[in-house]
Amino acid sequence: MITTDPTRIAGLLFGWGVGGIATLIGLAGVTMTAWNIKQDRESESWPQVTGEITISRIGSSTTRSSPGGANKSSASDTDYSVEIRYNYEVEGQAYKGHRLRFGSNDHDRRSDAQKEQRQFPKGEKVSVYYHPEKPGRSVLVRGTQGNWGQLIGLSICLLCGLVILFLTIRSTIRKPDIITQR
Repeated sequence: MITTDPTRIAGLLFGWGVGGIATLIGLAGVTMTAWNIKQDRESESWPQVTGEITISRIGSSTTRSSPGGANKSSASDTDYSVEIRYNYEVEGQAYKGHRLRFGSNDHDRRSDAQKEQRQFPKGEKVSVYYHPEKPGRSVLVRGTQGNWGQLIGLSICLLCGLVILFLTIRSTIRKPDIITQR
């Protein structure tokens, strides 16, 4: 009679799940962050026109963690972002933009978001940098905005996921110990 070890099966399922999720998160995050860094760098040479801010406000999003621990209360984390809308014109064609910069506009503190928002008040004339071949793609802040830490963190997540998947694949291929009964 051949039996398999239930802890081995559980370990393989855990490895496939954790390794797969970490790899997917890391891969998607690295891809998105690398694209943002590429766009940041390209935007440094984009032409400039004058635009006007039509909307400038602070947005917020709150995530709540489930209750747990000794105090049984739920914790929450609020992120604040600067929401901007602006109009600009390129070669007689009118455009509307919303992108402050490539990457995240999130701030941990409302005061940080308000400080940034004050740079872009409603009605203000601003420099708009637009993609020369796709004028509908624009930013108000160009250049690299410090996405390197995010890229490194997501790369570590991707690497850990790949290592877990590699070890799980190796363990899956390995023949299980066979226990025979007489």
